Amino acid sequence: MQELAPQAQEVLREIIETDQIGLLLQQQAVIHADLGYNITAKVSDKMNQLGIE
Repeated sequence: MQELAPQAQEVLREIIETDQIGLLLQQQAVIHADLGYNITAKVSDKMNQLGIE
């Protein structure tokens, strides 16, 4: 999360709070996860709505 731009960090924080996410891992650290846990599309959609690239 540190390498994200401040605006992207805020989007991520908002989604974490709204969805009550208790743990967030980088994809490289995960051996297996159900696709329902992937929030990439949600983060991308929110960033697009705000005009963040």
